[in-house]
Amino acid sequence: MDMIAYYRQLVGFKITGFRMEADEFGADPFPTFTVQALDGETLDVTLSRDPEGNGGGFAFIAPRHIERLTIAIVAGFSPRHAP
Repeated sequence: MDMIAYYRQLVGFKITGFRMEADEFGADPFPTFTVQALDGETLDVTLSRDPEGNGGGFAFIAPRHIERLTIAIVAGFSPRHAP
């Protein structure tokens, strides 16, 4: 399975709801997000510990860090002639 394409299908969706769903076998509950596309399509995104659904999973949620490059302009400097 192309995992990049699998997850990329969620791009553009908006999270509209959240709930914890019980596991029918007594394992950890499943964190479940309801998401909606601009065209109204609605999906459930469920976090599982593995592809077989053997209990609820965990999501790492963190602020996105964007590294900014500071470029110093130096008179006479040319990247083509840099060592």
